[in-house]
Amino acid sequence: MDAPVFFMASAEAASLRLDFPAVFTITGFFGVARSLVFQKFGNFQQCIFELRNPRVCDALLRRSCQAVGRERGNLFRMSRRTARCYSMPAMAMLDQIVEGQTDLVFEYLAAGNAADMKDADGVSLLQWCAYYGDVSAMKHLLAEGAAIAALGENLGLDAACFHGHWRLSQFLIERGADVNRPLEDTGETPLHATLCTSDRLQRNVVMRVLLAHRANPNCATKANMETGAFMRDCRTKGETPLHRAAAFGDEEAIQLLLDAGATIDAKDMNGETPLSWASWYGRSVPILRKLLYGPHRIRADYGGGMAANLVGKPVFDKLS
Repeated sequence: MDAPVFFMASAEAASLRLDFPAVFTITGFFGVARSLVFQKFGNFQQCIFELRNPRVCDALLRRSCQAVGRERGNLFRMSRRTARCYSMPAMAMLDQIVEGQTDLVFEYLAAGNAADMKDADGVSLLQWCAYYGDVSAMKHLLAEGAAIAALGENLGLDAACFHGHWRLSQFLIERGADVNRPLEDTGETPLHATLCTSDRLQRNVVMRVLLAHRANPNCATKANMETGAFMRDCRTKGETPLHRAAAFGDEEAIQLLLDAGATIDAKDMNGETPLSWASWYGRSVPILRKLLYGPHRIRADYGGGMAANLVGKPVFDKLS
């Protein structure tokens, strides 16, 4: 196993170049570890190397230099605010976390890695744990120095709702996320985010969390704005959450919104109501019944739909 290597530098040190022979001297550390003493510190705020074998150090430094097209005698330039080189075990653990093994966060930090670490694409550990809905790992990262602001706009509440993470949604709301904050470009709210799929089991629970924190069931999106909520070529239509529930929700989702005060005959940009949306999307009779308003009716005996009506039924004379 390669010896662990940790290298941290501030943005101000980005352009500093150090000659390899002057980079380190070897001293004892736990009998076999080595420490590096820099000849030129520049504006470096922190630089820590933990090495067990100078040959490993030499090989790792040369590989780092080669990866960025530098000679053996130079460390690579730092292009980000904070850059770090890791041993292979640490990088492998980071890859596992990125792929969903967020329980490894505890071991990752215990090994001395930073809580605000990012992957090669600039996505932080905190964001990956939020993506997978691991609130316990997130709490640990925050306790170890990660910044909750790294989650982005509104602390990533819309994404949590979209993915159906009710525990994460509750956690974010408790830390200041706004249940009624619309996206600047589309006007979609967290409630809209829960109603982009017919997979309702977890998202209905998220709806309960949002509504319990006074999410507005009558917020409408902006009209005719491209949205990524459906991962297709879609545009908003000035719709309320009830419009989306009519198209993609189940009876529970619709009832949750109605109980919270959703306007049953709200109009979208085309003047269509949730009942219109349910009709366009071919929803079942029980869904349609929940959305009836004004003069619109469905006969009590209309249970099987048009297909059942078209089949008809035989009428027999009574046998004497």
